[in-house]
Amino acid sequence: MTTYTVLGRCEATGHLGIGLTTASLAVGGFVPFLTTRGDIVASQAYAQPRLGLEAARLLNAGVPLADLPALLEAFDAFYEYRQLAVLTRAGEIFVHTGSHTRPWAGHIIGRDYLVMGNVLAGERVLAAMATACERSAGGLADRLLAALEAGRDAGGQMGPGGRRYAERSAALRIVGEGGYPELDLRVDMHSAAVGELRRMYDIYKLYNPYNRLRAEDPPHTPALAEWEDAHLRENPPPSAFA
Repeated sequence: MTTYTVLGRCEATGHLGIGLTTASLAVGGFVPFLTTRGDIVASQAYAQPRLGLEAARLLNAGVPLADLPALLEAFDAFYEYRQLAVLTRAGEIFVHTGSHTRPWAGHIIGRDYLVMGNVLAGERVLAAMATACERSAGGLADRLLAALEAGRDAGGQMGPGGRRYAERSAALRIVGEGGYPELDLRVDMHSAAVGELRRMYDIYKLYNPYNRLRAEDPPHTPALAEWEDAHLRENPPPSAFA
């Protein structure tokens, strides 16, 4: 998958997150994996889902992160064609960019984040994403989305003959302390998936309190359409009614 990806951790909340986009289709269901603790694994480039699953399985079994590279290389005969990253609950980071990953490919590791990509317009794409991670305001989801936008604006993915690839799918996932996704947005088969992801996020970040209300206080949760009418008038989703 010709993909660029950002993984990040919020030190204040302990939440982890991943944002990614690609010219390939259905990236949100193909690249990210979670352990039972909520560690995030991302497997891309010549993507092999079994590699991401194996990394998650090893982490679930208590294998130290330092032992992971050798075990994964033994597991996958085409390990040097892959990009793989892990961000743990404790903030530990591992990232691998294989020597046979299509250029331009690479990664940058920063404090509580990493960015990686392949088939990019150049190193400037990841540099812009890293800068956005470090300087963007807001919560973790805001910073991850800003990193995707920065990568897109710095040139994104470049195909054969210098032709720019479109971002046709994108995803944004935030994993809370319980180990499950508190935010999981996906865009597929769209000609400007990062822009559409931003539009969806701007609506959903206002909607997410309704999900928390349903989970934590069912007796006092109003009907969906009633709550939306009271809280989402300025930036509404499609109507709840057919």
